Amino acid sequence: MHTQLSREERELIAVYYQQGLKYTEIGKLLGRSHTTIMREINRNGVEDRGQLKIKYSCFDADEKARKRKIQTNQKRKKLRVNHRLHKLVYEKLSDESKIRSPAAISGRLKLERGINVSTTTIYSYIHKHKPEREKYLRYKQW
Repeated sequence: MHTQLSREERELIAVYYQQGLKYTEIGKLLGRSHTTIMREINRNGVEDRGQLKIKYSCFDADEKARKRKIQTNQKRKKLRVNHRLHKLVYEKLSDESKIRSPAAISGRLKLERGINVSTTTIYSYIHKHKPEREKYLRYKQW
């Protein structure tokens, strides 16, 4: 099961990494995979100019991870945040003369308006706001 690193784990990673321990050694001490440790340091560390080793601060890493999580959550709420996009999807779904699939709506928005919205986002929207349209969906359970 995937679990995110805690602040305490990031602090320990920073200490062990500064002591010169290898990713596998840090991973064993924390009960994590060495690839998790490597990915954490590469993703949330800072390249030190002229040095081969990455600088890793648990405080900076925690802040970067928090910001990335916020951005990801905002992307998932695309239709809730962007009212113009919400209106366009609603109009496409409300047109009774044309029953469009989420893939068709996504494709049309990309082609006509240059807007990227995933079929997953549209499926979620239908299940939450337009349940009467579920009978037309290819994938009924989400």
